[in-house]
Amino acid sequence: LNSPHNPTGKIFTRAEMEIIAESLDLAGPNCVVLSDEVYKYIIHAPPLESNVGDSPLCVGHTHFASLPGMWDRTVTISSAGKTFSATGWQAGWYVNLHCLSHFQCALP
Repeated sequence: LNSPHNPTGKIFTRAEMEIIAESLDLAGPNCVVLSDEVYKYIIHAPPLESNVGDSPLCVGHTHFASLPGMWDRTVTISSAGKTFSATGWQAGWYVNLHCLSHFQCALP
């Protein structure tokens, strides 16, 4: 899941993410979502619908992991290069309840 999406700029609404979350429940307990949120601070026009679960720091952005039952089924990916406008850094991270002990670093 890539929201905000690059290159289209699509921002998934909370309702759309809830449909994806329901699909995870149907797929079984071993199915997870990789949520690429590297552009979460670059939302120029938040969706018109009011999202109760919007991130307080990123108006218009809903973290997929914040949906009911999705915290332990989501691997959230972010990037210092995009967040701080320093793309040459090529530094990123992921957060997941079960993956923290398996930290990996990959450089080109």
